[in-house]
Amino acid sequence: MKKVFALKKICFAVLAVVSMACAAPYTHDGFYMNSAIGVGYFGFDYSQSKTIGGRNYALDLDYGGSGVDFDFKIGARVYGNFLLHITFSTIMKRGSADIETSIDGELVEKFKDSGMMQVDFFGVGGTYYLPNNMFVTGSVGGAFYSLGSQDFDDCDDDFGFQVGVGKEWWVSPEWGFGVEVVFTHTSGSQESLSEFRNPLVEKLTTNTLMVLFSTTFN
Repeated sequence: MKKVFALKKICFAVLAVVSMACAAPYTHDGFYMNSAIGVGYFGFDYSQSKTIGGRNYALDLDYGGSGVDFDFKIGARVYGNFLLHITFSTIMKRGSADIETSIDGELVEKFKDSGMMQVDFFGVGGTYYLPNNMFVTGSVGGAFYSLGSQDFDDCDDDFGFQVGVGKEWWVSPEWGFGVEVVFTHTSGSQESLSEFRNPLVEKLTTNTLMVLFSTTFN
């Protein structure tokens, strides 16, 4: 996760100048910063496949349940009520997952195990505000994954997107409080060698649907 923190530091430095921009009260212009927290559905799928002696050994982990989402956006207005921003989202859950092991496609064992599951989404996106202060938002980027004590920072074919819709209410000339529904999808794969130098393929996919409560400075 060190890469995530490094990216955040770089983005904050780049946008520091933008933060000096003046904005008129009760308008969506100038500097933009949004932070949100919420709960909802968190689907986490992990599969592992390796070939040993001509036979395929597979492990599949599936978790579907509640999770927590921490979301942060920072950017500025580019035109009208359209804001361009960088998006960071951390979604996590400690819980029990269903695990299956198989050999050549035949089920060998099925059991449950518990641990921490986390995905860190990062991307670039935009938010558009309607006259009644409802808004739509979307971002496209990539993700880092954590499963227990293992981090997946070098996934191939890494992709993620986030879309949402919500409503905000002004509580001061520059601050607003909002509620939004957000869907986030990420996927990635990683190829390496196992401890016995056999090809190992790992795939991860997450789908989340969260209700977030946010504060916005604009």
